[in-house]
Amino acid sequence: MNHDTYQIIRAGQTIGNYPLWEIRQRLATDQLAFTDEYVRTGSAEKGRLIDLKEAILASSRPEAAAPMSHRGAASGQEVSFYGPLVGSLVGIAGIVVLAIGLFSSPDGSAIRQQVLVQYMTNGILLMILGVLLAKR
Repeated sequence: MNHDTYQIIRAGQTIGNYPLWEIRQRLATDQLAFTDEYVRTGSAEKGRLIDLKEAILASSRPEAAAPMSHRGAASGQEVSFYGPLVGSLVGIAGIVVLAIGLFSSPDGSAIRQQVLVQYMTNGILLMILGVLLAKR
């Protein structure tokens, strides 16, 4: 397994130092590009990420290096790995709320009918929010 890190450079500015598995993740989220340059830490090896494409695509995150969250080096934003779990739960809640609105009896007052429409709207919005959180 390759434990080396690579200094990533774009337009003469250092973006950060990453192992191959993290470079793969950052390429997938468009934080890095195959046209970015690299310098292998502790070595004279340098080039463009496209030169490492095969090694990058074959890399995977080591089990011991799976933190619950970390700070993104370039953005300073907290990055959470709970996104898919929370997104799924919010999406399921949206389906339940939508089902309540769809399958409740519309008989009754105009206010009751408006409440059911609001349930359906909220259910759809929760499902959309769930998808957005899951992608994060």
